[in-house]
Amino acid sequence: MQKVQKKVWHLIDDDSAQYVSYLDPAAGTTGKVFDFAQVTALPDGYVISKEVVDVGAYTDADIENTLKLFGYNDLDDFVDQNSPVVIRKLPDGTLDKEDAGYIIDYALIAEFIFECEAFDCIVSSKFDTFDAAAEKVREIILNDGVVN
Repeated sequence: MQKVQKKVWHLIDDDSAQYVSYLDPAAGTTGKVFDFAQVTALPDGYVISKEVVDVGAYTDADIENTLKLFGYNDLDDFVDQNSPVVIRKLPDGTLDKEDAGYIIDYALIAEFIFECEAFDCIVSSKFDTFDAAAEKVREIILNDGVVN
């Protein structure tokens, strides 16, 4: 009998009880497929949003449009602002995509996409309090894996 490995969930935002599971654990944040769950606020209560985001399923234009919603000019600007190291620039002033520091944080891009789509992936009825909704998020993800 094959043993099924449970997902590992990571809390990434206390304010929305947002959790992520890297669906390619070996790749971590450099993978392209992530599962998210969070509490989404409505004007009169709270719901739970849950979605698998495959960054590879989005066009470059979709990704750039999403990045612009979060204050980035384009993918290079996003990479430059989030890189822990200085990335070499080419003579024309653009980033050298061959530089070892040019690493795309797909997990953060997926998080941005999820936050833009949160109202389209509601998986619960309405809760009156944030705490009740957050407890249900934890219950959902514990049934789906382990929390790290």
